[in-house]
Amino acid sequence: MYTVRSSADIKATNSRNRKERRNGNSSLGMVRKTVVALTLFMGLLCVPAHAQIRTGTVPNFTGFESNDSFDCRTSTFPGENRLGEIPNTRFHFVLGGSVASSVIVTFVGNWPKPSGSDLPPGSQPAGAILFMEIDDQVVDPVRNGGVLVSDGSTTGVSNGTHGFTFVTEPLPPGTHVVKFFWSNNILVGTGTVCLFQRSIVVQHP
Repeated sequence: MYTVRSSADIKATNSRNRKERRNGNSSLGMVRKTVVALTLFMGLLCVPAHAQIRTGTVPNFTGFESNDSFDCRTSTFPGENRLGEIPNTRFHFVLGGSVASSVIVTFVGNWPKPSGSDLPPGSQPAGAILFMEIDDQVVDPVRNGGVLVSDGSTTGVSNGTHGFTFVTEPLPPGTHVVKFFWSNNILVGTGTVCLFQRSIVVQHP
């Protein structure tokens, strides 16, 4: 059986269909917006509590490089000071401008495996934990606990070339002194860490 429909019936049906599609699209849009909002919210929850974003202009840099220094440090824990200043890594830089600015400090070093006379009896080759201070202050709140730049696990002659980039808190204009400290990664016992070539770059206004 065929049903004969008037043009008015057809127009009314088409109008209802368009409204239903609009309503469906609107609902789908709300679902999509909700998903996006939840995704952004979850993304914010995943940001580490100590993560920080800093921005600025770094048109200048001050660099330091040494290819003729070979330094080792042996320390025992517990009992000795865990931190010691790394020789031949201290230098000055001048922060320009008239307002406080963050600077970017990159340290890269070659970490040989201690051996022979560089490895005292009773000590073991160890990894290196790197710390930085500017003007005798910890100015990198994210990595103020140090960063492991070499785990000391090589079976060859070197642990390779490794480093880290620090982003500081805003510093006042003027002359500043950057220093680096190291500790071995032996929790209990005696370990030796050695450093050969090293380069340091401070990017600043």
